Amino acid sequence: MDASLRVFVVDDDEIILDVLAATLDGVCQLETFVSAEACLNRLPDVKPDLFLLDVSMPVMDGYALCRHLKDDWDTQDIPVLFVSANDDNETRMLCYEAGGDDFIQKPFAPTELLGKLKVAGRILGEKKALHEQAGYAQRTAMTAMVSMGELGVVLQFLSKSFACDTVEELATAMIEAMGQYDLQAAVQMRLGDQVVSLSQNGHDVPLEVSVLNHVR
Repeated sequence: MDASLRVFVVDDDEIILDVLAATLDGVCQLETFVSAEACLNRLPDVKPDLFLLDVSMPVMDGYALCRHLKDDWDTQDIPVLFVSANDDNETRMLCYEAGGDDFIQKPFAPTELLGKLKVAGRILGEKKALHEQAGYAQRTAMTAMVSMGELGVVLQFLSKSFACDTVEELATAMIEAMGQYDLQAAVQMRLGDQVVSLSQNGHDVPLEVSVLNHVR
């Protein structure tokens, strides 16, 4: 794992913060906060690479904090990893709807947390690459939509789909088509034993995969 990864942890339980500090010591650059307000006050000075948020907190809970971060231009692309003692589907859906990228159930093993952070680091790299691609795709799409209109997007997707050799290429083409309508989508495609999940957030984002599997 990249030791330069900066992680902000927000949890009103100071015992949990101490455990996290001991677990992640030397693994990443960690800052802990006992409230959402304390975290928000820090953001004008420093932006993290990842947020680790407790779901249940007084005044502003993890859901509200996540929505606030996703509504802010400066923090909307930073991955959010939720922590909760509840592991039911309703909690996972609320985390996903708030904009979360992954979910850890309390109590968690140090190895699980380190694994989740490693996945989050990979997703962060993929997001950056996808955003660069999306910028180019959007400029191309605007030109196409001006000349062809909305039907042109559909025809363009159909043309691309016939040329796709893999399920992943087809999923990518679908995500790009949705982007041309200024829509964000999560797609899961299945072919035999092969399963591909993709969105603007990257490949196989854990919380998206969890929600899509429940929907199926």
